[in-house]
Amino acid sequence: MVHFIGDSHADIFWQMEFSPFYFWNIIPKIKVVHGATTTGLANPNSKTQALKIFETYIQEEIKTNHYVVFQLGEVDCGFAIWYRAEKHQISIDEQLNQALNNYTRLLNKTMSINGHKTIVCSAILPTIQDGQNFGQVANLRREVKANLNERTALSLRFNAALQKICNTNSLIFLNLDQYLLDPKKQILKAHFLHHDPTNHHLNPKPLMAVLNTELNKKIFS
Repeated sequence: MVHFIGDSHADIFWQMEFSPFYFWNIIPKIKVVHGATTTGLANPNSKTQALKIFETYIQEEIKTNHYVVFQLGEVDCGFAIWYRAEKHQISIDEQLNQALNNYTRLLNKTMSINGHKTIVCSAILPTIQDGQNFGQVANLRREVKANLNERTALSLRFNAALQKICNTNSLIFLNLDQYLLDPKKQILKAHFLHHDPTNHHLNPKPLMAVLNTELNKKIFS
């Protein structure tokens, strides 16, 4: 059994072809909380109630021999951290550390059950373009003044720190940045943008190809 846990970017796993070629007899289960943030995991009064939902799911569904794949962080690096910095004057570094500490505690809860069969995906790089004011999510995030390069740079910092946490705890880390990042522009490669410009998620076809390859390699290598 493999469980996929995360924010709306984890919805991609519903579209994957869980064929025997990739997953043999592993059965997928997916738990998504739209708008979940690692920053908010420490807040019991958060609107999404992500911590309570994730903890309940982990306690009730995860078994010793199960794999768990986490996908979180895009909402933090693309919006929440910047919004809190501007509105509440909380430094980017302080929030980044808080987000990573919260994430680590959630990972520890999972590791206490399944050991090191936990896989962490790097946070998805931001897709909302500078000046974009159309689309539901872009409209909700319009108060954030950080440009695309700044949001991408924060995502890369988050992911680099997340990889260190995984290395320290002997967890599997899926570094999607090596596929998603345009090394010259230092933003998301254009062909990973969704064909619908109002959709802030990635183009599912190329992303699924990356995820299938990486998960197959990490789980069955």
